[in-house]
Amino acid sequence: TWQYSFFFLILSTFINPYTLYKSRNVLKTSETNLIPALIKDKSFNDTIKGLTFFIEEKNKKSGMLKNIFIRDDSGRDGKSKTIIAKKGFIKKKGNQLYLFLENGIIQKEKQNGKINFIKFDNTMFNLSTFSPSTITAIKIQERNILDLLSCLNIIDYKSNYNCSSIKTSAFNEINRRLGMPIYIILMSIIVSYMLVSYNENKNNYYDYLIFFTCALIMIFSEIFIRYSGKNFTFTTLFYLTPIFLILISYFNLYRLFNKKILDKVWQNV
Repeated sequence: TWQYSFFFLILSTFINPYTLYKSRNVLKTSETNLIPALIKDKSFNDTIKGLTFFIEEKNKKSGMLKNIFIRDDSGRDGKSKTIIAKKGFIKKKGNQLYLFLENGIIQKEKQNGKINFIKFDNTMFNLSTFSPSTITAIKIQERNILDLLSCLNIIDYKSNYNCSSIKTSAFNEINRRLGMPIYIILMSIIVSYMLVSYNENKNNYYDYLIFFTCALIMIFSEIFIRYSGKNFTFTTLFYLTPIFLILISYFNLYRLFNKKILDKVWQNV
């Protein structure tokens, strides 16, 4: 049992967050490469975060775009920018994806509220600096355990993760990763009670009782996790309760196994 719990601890603490983080990067890269396919003609398109496209005509074979309208709301100053071009095309240069535009005008709002007009014959727009709307910030489940521990000032670890506003969630995530293996041990011991009474109970009531008990353990563990980051009492209960139940269940199971063995010995005498 402890081997599976140790494997689950390694899986939930290191492997799972790492694979989630890597899969998000792969998804982000693949979706960025899919941007040309996401841009459609004769409709407003906001699949790229911060940008709104309208293209009157798109040649599916050559990829040439005609009569392009782009509204850029990604500026840090909060001012929008509008780009209008007669034609353009999307091309990848190295690892970067660019939108090349021809014969157009850029309208940008200044800080004083006035509109600045810039005409151009050729210009290019780096699409790789943008992300599809489906990509969000890295979730706390994808963070390294060292980042979370550093967030709570438990260890001294250099991390770029700013989690000052979600310390409670970080505490909950740490408890989930480190504490759930203890509950797996507890449920494994409870399931082992089926071996003791396998031949004695011909009905399924005992099995249902064990299943119901394991379900209750999972429910209470989730409740403890949810409130563990807010209250030290819940954190203490989250770790000590399963340890206490493990000790009681194990010694009781040990007693039942010995009793069953002794009963068989006396029957054979």
